[in-house]
Amino acid sequence: MAATYDGAMTSTAAASSVRRSHPWAVAALVAVNLVPLVGVLLLGWRLTDLMLLYWLESGIIGGFTVLKIVTSRVPALETAPGHGDALVPLVHRLGAAGTALFFSVHYGLFWAVHGVFVRLLFGPGPGPFGAFSTGPGMGLPPGLSGGLPMTGEPFGPVASAIGGGFALAVLSLVVSHGTSFVVNYLGQGEDRSLSPLALMQQPYGRVIVLHVTIIGGGFFAMFLGQPLLSLVLLIALKIGVDLHAHLREHDR
Repeated sequence: MAATYDGAMTSTAAASSVRRSHPWAVAALVAVNLVPLVGVLLLGWRLTDLMLLYWLESGIIGGFTVLKIVTSRVPALETAPGHGDALVPLVHRLGAAGTALFFSVHYGLFWAVHGVFVRLLFGPGPGPFGAFSTGPGMGLPPGLSGGLPMTGEPFGPVASAIGGGFALAVLSLVVSHGTSFVVNYLGQGEDRSLSPLALMQQPYGRVIVLHVTIIGGGFFAMFLGQPLLSLVLLIALKIGVDLHAHLREHDR
């Protein structure tokens, strides 16, 4: 009976510790992921624009991961579930701040290589995506465009009002991930249950799965042969995969 009672108590404690993503975070994620749809339908965005935006989002994810690592209240030596203690000696030497620095360098290299890969596949000019990657760009300054197609002409009244929409789309991603940081990480106690080591390893799986899916969707867009419909379907695919990954990350 004692064993049964202890098991029931353990199950009850486990059930009470299950987290769900806050509805505000979910709503923000879906709403922000609809912003590129406006860009495609009203502002003339192409596949290049979407790929750049989604690549920048992976950088935003890395930035908020650094913030989570340095604000975690869990001892840095606690291991990540399922990852053993292989990185414990490193974390022991570095501490939370050092772990954040190590993650910044490691993830930064991962992000940069990913960006080069996306640029080679989906950049402007002759390449696998031809008509999908040429045409009006986001209106970025030449120094920040990375060779993306530019245009000095306005995209229309809406685009003129918000500078082509791309800066607003990036800002909305920051707001979305910031909302999740506040209402999920801080508001629901994730900062008291996730160690710096666990947090350091958290974004890789989500980003890799998300962008493999997006790149696969980009190739599907090429073969479909209908640029507008293809980009709309790609945005819908990204929303579905992103939402699933978000809910899985916060459903523990």
